[in-house]
Amino acid sequence: MKRFISYITKNLKFITAILLASLVGGLTTNLVRASVPDSSGVIHACRNDLRESVSIIDTDNSESCGTGETALSWNNGPQVDYIYLDSSADLNTTDSQGVLAHAVIDGGLCLNMNFSPRIGIPDGSPGYPSIALASDPYTSSTLSDVCGSGYNVMVPISNFTGSATEIAFFK
Repeated sequence: MKRFISYITKNLKFITAILLASLVGGLTTNLVRASVPDSSGVIHACRNDLRESVSIIDTDNSESCGTGETALSWNNGPQVDYIYLDSSADLNTTDSQGVLAHAVIDGGLCLNMNFSPRIGIPDGSPGYPSIALASDPYTSSTLSDVCGSGYNVMVPISNFTGSATEIAFFK
């Protein structure tokens, strides 16, 4: 027994270092297992109001903000949605993404998308046809003139007849 105690005493620093390394390794493994962003593609964080610092939390593992913290979240999902028009400029509702409602009004394909796009870029189109966006101060009046309220995108159909087109809308 005296030998054992003598061994522990002589090697205390070494044993402490091994125990600390094991502890750090275990904590690191748990951090690697964190699911950030969560299963819905959302990143959650807490802002400490006193220290003005932010820390990411894992809500899928029941982590939440504490007292004196403000919950924050943002979407890490795709930054672009696509709509597809067939050769007669009809909307392909099966493959198009993010379209909540649509209507053809006065030669414009009016779309209500689940976000307000900042820009719309047609695939393979020469130049940029005048896609009207609610978020664009230069084209928002055209959008409201053609589509009325309830829509945030207007695609002039005449610019797209004759060939199938994909239009990328960036968030």
